[in-house]
Amino acid sequence: MDEKTYYVYILSCEGDRLYTGYTDDFERRMKSHCGGRAGARFTRSFKPIAVAQCWRVDDRSAAMKIESFIKKMTREMKKSLVARPDSLAEMLAADIGLDTPAVPCLNEPPVFGCVLQRPHNRE
Repeated sequence: MDEKTYYVYILSCEGDRLYTGYTDDFERRMKSHCGGRAGARFTRSFKPIAVAQCWRVDDRSAAMKIESFIKKMTREMKKSLVARPDSLAEMLAADIGLDTPAVPCLNEPPVFGCVLQRPHNRE
């Protein structure tokens, strides 16, 4: 297992769009999404409005699998997941057999004009 902590996140973006990604440095990645050129191509076209949800994962491979799993979901499924972030663990175990903990790390989705809220630290 990695020593790092990884974050899988869903952003609400302009045009009522959702973007899913993962990172090991949440603050740096959010700044790059908001900064324009260094962010994902998607967030250059559809600017981030809020962090809809975020999960903390202790394994890079698991974070990548979770990101891929979420990206394959329908929009309605993603919105449901944002509303019920604890349901991700059940879905992962049932659908892809992944039992790595994915701990929700936002109490509520903050709104940002590209001023981002960090996920809560473990404590």
